[in-house]
Amino acid sequence: MVLDDLKVAGLINRKIDELLLYGKKVRENLDFLLGKFHQIKKLSKREMSFEASVLEPFPLEDYVYSLKENFQDISELKEWAVNCLADKVIVAVDGSQIGFDQHITPKVAMVQTGYNVMIRSKNLDGCTAYQGTFPKFYTPKDLTKVSDEGAETASSAAIHYWRWEHEIKTTKCVIMKLRGKDAECIACVDKRDCPLSFPSLDTDAEIIVLLDGTLILSFLSPMIRKTFRETYIRNLEDLILLCEKNDIAIAGYIVNSNAREVAKSLWSLVAKQKIDDRELPTDAFLFNRYLKQFGDRTPFILSHRNILNEYKNYGRRIGFFYVRIDSQMPTRIEIPSFVYELDKLNVLWRSIAAECVLGRGYPYTLARAHELAVIKSEDRNRFYRILDQVLTVHGGCVKISSKNRRKNVQII
Repeated sequence: MVLDDLKVAGLINRKIDELLLYGKKVRENLDFLLGKFHQIKKLSKREMSFEASVLEPFPLEDYVYSLKENFQDISELKEWAVNCLADKVIVAVDGSQIGFDQHITPKVAMVQTGYNVMIRSKNLDGCTAYQGTFPKFYTPKDLTKVSDEGAETASSAAIHYWRWEHEIKTTKCVIMKLRGKDAECIACVDKRDCPLSFPSLDTDAEIIVLLDGTLILSFLSPMIRKTFRETYIRNLEDLILLCEKNDIAIAGYIVNSNAREVAKSLWSLVAKQKIDDRELPTDAFLFNRYLKQFGDRTPFILSHRNILNEYKNYGRRIGFFYVRIDSQMPTRIEIPSFVYELDKLNVLWRSIAAECVLGRGYPYTLARAHELAVIKSEDRNRFYRILDQVLTVHGGCVKISSKNRRKNVQII
């Protein structure tokens, strides 16, 4: 890419006042909310007029829960993490994709999930890992199953939906495999290609499922097609219900969250004037001052975001807490309320903190799932070479547009 430094600097300079003013307003509003922060405890009722309500009681004379552990060095921290995860099973799934490329014929796509199952014992090296990848292949005909708007219009939305669907389905399959419910796999359309071959658990071990992303699907709000939104939500709720029925804690792990439910709720409570939500600090920014030590977390807070009105079973049963993992902004963890109601919140909280110790600032099991799932540029090129080889056997070939050839794109 050719980037003209002077032109870019000029563009930024023309809007620098606007940028600085925005930052100033956010800081001023943050200071105002911090001055009124003690009133956050008034959000502890299920008040639907606010975007958030604090369901878990605040600790006495404090706003956060602490691990109450003192670590002299890294070795003690790692020892604590190993002990914390002992006899627990951590499941993580992530995904990536190769989308439809308008410059390549035939138009095809692929999504791939990476799954990682860590069965922990009481020593650092004593764990069993089951991990692998689960690819799926799509042609333009598959678009007709999810769209009536034409392939060009729907291809981008479809590939993201397919990735989401495959991540959810892979997670469900891993859970059923661990719980020994293989009978439900007989009717699965992906049975032939399923890579899951590990044995079921011998005992009712504590299982924790970690997803990379949100359980509150606000990104669906701008979607015009209601059927897309409904299908996204139904798939997620099916997974959450499966976890609830099998006594499994599930959490969405979100770094650098821009959510503002608490900030907006507190502002509505203590301020007299309306404000542009974008000029409020994020919740992570708001809690940053109070989450001082590693592992410190907020109480469990229910979300009342608008998108949750479209959920059928968990519309008022999903919430979040923030936790201090590193020196950056606190991390947001989203969970269904049954995790709190079944007294699994503290186990989940400590397990996530321990996973982040072993993963050097990010959950180890989730990081490994991402590494398995990710499709790099060289993988993408190899995919098209394989496609060309298979097509050649059957009298076809992969065709690349003159534009891609002009850019010297090396695919096949």
